[in-house]
This record gives sequence, structure tokens and C-alpha cells, in this order.
Amino acid sequence: MRYIHNDIGYNYRLTNIQAAMGVAQLEQLPEYIRIKKENYNYYKKQIDKITGLHLAESPAYADNNYWLYALQINEEFHRDNEYLMNYLSSHKIQTRPVWYPNHLQIIFVKCQSYKIEIAIRLYKQTLNIPSSVSLTFKEIDHVVNTIKKFN
Repeated sequence: MRYIHNDIGYNYRLTNIQAAMGVAQLEQLPEYIRIKKENYNYYKKQIDKITGLHLAESPAYADNNYWLYALQINEEFHRDNEYLMNYLSSHKIQTRPVWYPNHLQIIFVKCQSYKIEIAIRLYKQTLNIPSSVSLTFKEIDHVVNTIKKFN
């Protein structure tokens, strides 16, 4: 299983080189977000045409940075995220599940202070699809067409 944590750990180390690279990338952030939003919208137009799939949208009160594109799979698609992830992997398309819910991590099970009603369902039906800032429309077409062949 992925993203299972049995202990709490922290990693605050940052070398001078990493810090310099981070600052340089921050200068490009507005352009990166513009590209990622454009790619998200391009994906969304195509994925919305596939029965049982849609890309998660941000709520109206939020300003999305489009870091990851969360493909949500409902029962009309007739497969879960793990099955689709394996299929795409066999076609050399890398995807990843969302993180395992924190309230189910061994170290946090006794810390739950409220009922989390849909986290498990979202975990099982969500798959992050390619979202690199260097992704081209041609590559997005390849991902979407591969998914269409699967369904």
C-alpha cells in the first residue's frame, strides 16, 4: 500500500543549492501556474466526454495552483483507481493515487476528533494523472486516448 506512515517524521533540511533553485523557480511560478491551468482545462474538456470520469474542480472560494490533476472515477466507469493506474502504467503513463487518508494512518487513528465521511470513497476513486509543467497537448491527448481505449 502507498503512503502509509507508521511514525511521525520531519525533514526540514534544505541546502543552499536547493534554496537557490527554489528561489529561481519562484520567479517562474506565475508562468508555471498559467501553463498548468491551461493544461487542466485542456484535459477537462476531453475527460468530461468520458462516462464515469471527471477532473476534480476547486471550490469557488479557492485559488487553485493546479499542482495535481485529480481524476475522479465513479461507478459508471466500472473500474477503480488501482485498476486504471495499472492499465495506464502498462502503457507507460505514470499516475499516482492520492495520499492515504491521515485519519487511517496508524499513528493518527486514536487522534481522530470528528467523523470523516467521504475520505475513503475519494481515496478509492481518485487518481492523479500526469500534470507536469512541461506536458504538451499532444501528450495529454495520448493520456486521454489511452483512457478512452480502456473504457
